[in-house]
Amino acid sequence: MTEKCLFPEGCIAVLGMFDGVHIGHQALLKKAAELKKKLRLQVVMVTFQLHPKALLGNQPELLTTNEQKEKLALWFGADQVLFEPFDQKMRSLSPEQFVKDYLVQRLNAKCVVVGENYRFGYRHAGSPELLKQYEESFLLDIVPSVKAMGIPVSSTRIRELLQQGELKEALFCLGHPLETVGRVEHGRQVGRRLGFCTANVEGTFPPLKHGVYLTRCLVGDRWLPSVSNFGVLPTFSLGNTPRLECHILHFYENLYQKTLTVRFEVFLRPERKFSDEAALAEQVKADIAQAENYFSNCL
Repeated sequence: MTEKCLFPEGCIAVLGMFDGVHIGHQALLKKAAELKKKLRLQVVMVTFQLHPKALLGNQPELLTTNEQKEKLALWFGADQVLFEPFDQKMRSLSPEQFVKDYLVQRLNAKCVVVGENYRFGYRHAGSPELLKQYEESFLLDIVPSVKAMGIPVSSTRIRELLQQGELKEALFCLGHPLETVGRVEHGRQVGRRLGFCTANVEGTFPPLKHGVYLTRCLVGDRWLPSVSNFGVLPTFSLGNTPRLECHILHFYENLYQKTLTVRFEVFLRPERKFSDEAALAEQVKADIAQAENYFSNCL
């Protein structure tokens, strides 16, 4: 790898995949921001365009899109986010090549910040211990893992919590709201059939448990209370592709073709199959009543 140096004046390189930009990632960025005061170098969060497992056809469901990741990284202290391609060339780099050719030559890193479990290079053979061998080339700061309830926080753990419906614990580990952004499209007209207005949001979703959530939807500059269903609506046998349908409380404007940001606050109940549409409609009424009560107490 003999590509042009990206930062001639040097940088503080913060390394990782950073899916979710959770409290563990935030600790890395905080440490880099502290070092910036002394070193007077920009903080560059270095990550990949795609998850490395995607190259092997095994990409996990991600917590954040690249756009969300960049926004969060800048909010938590990065000056710039560098999305590198993870291709066969990158994958085949030995740990030593990654350090010499990438960190030193391409990034001109004067300081490197990593978590204690950071791995890099071919077959993940590189570790923070190996980076210590290059401390004559750059300063190295190894940040201990952040724990929640005595367990290290990781993107994998947060995915598992979300899939189990443990939204409260997942949000604690994230350290910021869980949001998805999508366009409102014409959907399956289920809400209309049941007598409730819903916005069918098409987008890329985090790995949520199928069920009903108390949410807020960003319409213009207003966060409006809503109740949302994420799932396949098994009562209607409409296929296995999960959809997100949001009922915004006391809102009747047309949202078709508009972009909607949905923020998940509470997991209300799992999705289930009802005996008929009437039974489902009664449950939706109960869900809306719970939403009304929740938001009236927290607004």
